[in-house]
Amino acid sequence: MTGFGKADFFDDRFEITIEIKSVNSRFFDAKFYFPRELFFLENNFKAILNNKINRGKVETRITFNDKQMPELTLDEAKLKSYFDLSQKATEILDIKNDISVEKLLKENGVIIAPKSSYENEEIINIFEKTLREALSNHQKMAETEGNSMKLFLADSLKKMKKSIIIIETEFPNQKKKIFQKMNENIEE
Repeated sequence: MTGFGKADFFDDRFEITIEIKSVNSRFFDAKFYFPRELFFLENNFKAILNNKINRGKVETRITFNDKQMPELTLDEAKLKSYFDLSQKATEILDIKNDISVEKLLKENGVIIAPKSSYENEEIINIFEKTLREALSNHQKMAETEGNSMKLFLADSLKKMKKSIIIIETEFPNQKKKIFQKMNENIEE
């Protein structure tokens, strides 16, 4: 069954949006689109989805914003090395050195941000709760679509039955007309 479901989680640390979209397919095929630091959630999410959705192509998109300020540190040795290199380059080229601290800080590895690990029980529970809410919204939409298809098919079936009754009553007359026309053509 096709469907779409979305859920959001917001607090002072995180902003999470999870969207689930599915289309009909013979087998269960799940694809995930989310930031690299959340790859560890994939197997867990696949099991949760497969528990509710038996077949279909299912896309799950996670938008994640960590609002917490990271504890940054400065690699003083690299900063000094980049500065010394820029000084040496200005001497070689005999130009004025106007390199800013901002440019030096943008160099690779000068600012060190600790790797955030979101693999803790509290954060995993937040993600799973948000996924289940999105899945619940998805299921509601799929049910609504299923009910509308059921009504459409029931209405179509009624129309077909009416048409069959009309055909059954009109067919003998039409058969006679065709037979008479064929006889006339043969006699001519």
